[in-house]
Amino acid sequence: MPTFQREDTDNLQFTLSVTLTPADYESDFEAELAKYRKQASLKGFRKGKTPASVVRKMFGKSVLAEVLNKQLHKSLEDYLRDNQLNILGGPLPLDDDNITDLSVRELEEYTFHYKMGLEPEFEIKGIGPETEYVRFEVQISETTLDEELERLREGNPRVTELESDFRESDTISFKVAELKGDVLKEDGWESTFDATPSQIKDEALRAQVLAAKKGDTLRLNMFTAFDVEESTLYDKWLGIDREDPTNFVNEMFEARIEKVTRTEPATFDEQFFHDFFGEDVNTAAQAKDIIRKEIEASYAETADSMLYSAIRKHIPEVTEVPLPKEFLWEWLTHTKDDDTDEADLESGFEGFIEGLQWSLIRNKLVKAFDIQVSEEQILERFKNRIKSYFGNSPYFQDDFITSMAARLMEKEDEVQKVFDELLTESVFKAVASQAAITNKPVSKEDFEAEMDALRKALQGPEPDEPEETDEPEDAEAGPPASESEE
Repeated sequence: MPTFQREDTDNLQFTLSVTLTPADYESDFEAELAKYRKQASLKGFRKGKTPASVVRKMFGKSVLAEVLNKQLHKSLEDYLRDNQLNILGGPLPLDDDNITDLSVRELEEYTFHYKMGLEPEFEIKGIGPETEYVRFEVQISETTLDEELERLREGNPRVTELESDFRESDTISFKVAELKGDVLKEDGWESTFDATPSQIKDEALRAQVLAAKKGDTLRLNMFTAFDVEESTLYDKWLGIDREDPTNFVNEMFEARIEKVTRTEPATFDEQFFHDFFGEDVNTAAQAKDIIRKEIEASYAETADSMLYSAIRKHIPEVTEVPLPKEFLWEWLTHTKDDDTDEADLESGFEGFIEGLQWSLIRNKLVKAFDIQVSEEQILERFKNRIKSYFGNSPYFQDDFITSMAARLMEKEDEVQKVFDELLTESVFKAVASQAAITNKPVSKEDFEAEMDALRKALQGPEPDEPEETDEPEDAEAGPPASESEE
């Protein structure tokens, strides 16, 4: 069996020496060489008939390196599990351990050295009844309810068709036909378009239209009667190509009033309340009560998020989580990708440490509160997310939503994201259930100001504006002159 020797550097770091004797790896080594021999097809030998000594000489070192690496990996896992050690990052090799200087003629004993960082022991603070957190309760004013009801009324106007008594804002559908003298021109230009009396420049003509009735006809100069752009008159109303010289049209047209409609905000009557709030709602007071509850529910979800953000900020501030920063830096630089710049690694190191501290705190809270996340919860979160995409449209039935959620459940990375979301939310809920929560009534405006302040705090400071200079914008950039150059 492999032998281990541990030497503690401090309470968060230790070095571990792992010694493998030939008895630990020889059988695996010989078995792997036998596989190579069966598969080897070398010049001068039939496949599978290459002498073992030749295979050992040609492939022995690479096979032995692979076998040792596998044995080391398994031995380290067994050691950490058997000793109930939770390490940070991973084992950090202290040297090359001559893994490339291997002997295959006579198998030898090898010792490998690793540096390891341990998860710290710490006590979480800020989670008991002695800790107070503030949760905002939005108070919806009567003015806000009136505004919401009015917005709903104006956003869902009623259209009435009229026979007479027109207003300047009414929409009139005119059917026009080209005149030749006092009679309709044979094969003349015809068109139908919508306009309002307010678009008529000629006051006498506008008065004539307002006094008319549906079906009446009147005569007008199409090119001077309306106060509209030429593109509207030619392209949209008449459909005339102004670039075509053959499209000659007389100015005078006969216009017949085909249809007149009036668009007005909906009336606060029983039909309005039934249409938008259900058959049981008959008054503005009942409608406002529903609106109030909907707004409060919407803000309540955001208020919970703000409470959780306060918990997330406060617990790490009052909980000391010691970490072996020097080891973690060594481990990060050792395991970084070749294309990762060390300067970028250094600039993000403190953020990495803060994230690791919170991860350790969260994991400890998960165990303390015995928090579990089930597949059913993950599936339900996916279904709710899909419903929100489609705005709870009735056209997307439950079977469709469930099938889409099931497909998302097959994506491991998406499942892991939702799992983490639910786990973290459950941690916040558990902490909130134990701490002292003070409900603070605030106006909608004050609450939104708090939201905006929190959003800016989470985003961090904005980059500084570049200083203005007297140099022209296209001045060639270059290094500043030295004192001697000046």
